Amino acid sequence: METVCLMFIENTVLKKNPAIKPLCRYTFDCTLKERNIAFQTPKKDKFDTCCSYESKNLDIQIYEEHIRRKEQARDEKNRDKVLGAKKEAIVLAQDMQAVKVCPYLNGSALYYKTKLVCHNFTVFDINTHHCVCYWFNETEADLTANTFASCIVDYILQLKDLSKPVIIWSDGCTYQNKNVVLSNALLGLSVHRNTTIYQKYLERGHTQMEVHAAIERNLKKSLIFTKRLL
Repeated sequence: METVCLMFIENTVLKKNPAIKPLCRYTFDCTLKERNIAFQTPKKDKFDTCCSYESKNLDIQIYEEHIRRKEQARDEKNRDKVLGAKKEAIVLAQDMQAVKVCPYLNGSALYYKTKLVCHNFTVFDINTHHCVCYWFNETEADLTANTFASCIVDYILQLKDLSKPVIIWSDGCTYQNKNVVLSNALLGLSVHRNTTIYQKYLERGHTQMEVHAAIERNLKKSLIFTKRLL
């Protein structure tokens, strides 16, 4: 990782300033240590199928089929994005963010305190980048299919133009996205509003969504407080 970064820096600087003479690797390492700079390899969870294949515990045919489905789903999503860009369809991505707790502070004493569990279900328009966050805590709703069906139906009902088909992308989480409650709710909505709604799923283990990374980056340096109501 450090070698690659060093080569990139050298090539970039030398192209802009050919007269500059590159220093040695030792100088580079000393400068990093002096300025307290380090390179970190990004961490990314791998799916069980991929890990099993890398450890030679999985047949190659099963792994290749898994990769084929992953590429097929991503290609289909890219085609839908093109339809959305042409305003021929409304392309949505729905997902549940990782559990959040409130209050969220750096105080060590709070580690042992009871916290309020909060959830954030997001519906994101891939083309317009319009996002609605359905934020609720454990006292307001539970994590059942009825809750998520209510959120997505509420979002679609607020759309001004339902003459175009609505395409919903999500992962294959059963209680959240892949259940008869949500399917029946969307079916009833499509009949009532005379529109077409598609449900499409990404391959398990490769379900990167567009919006949660931005939320996590903004929350990383933020503090969340609670207020006592008298």
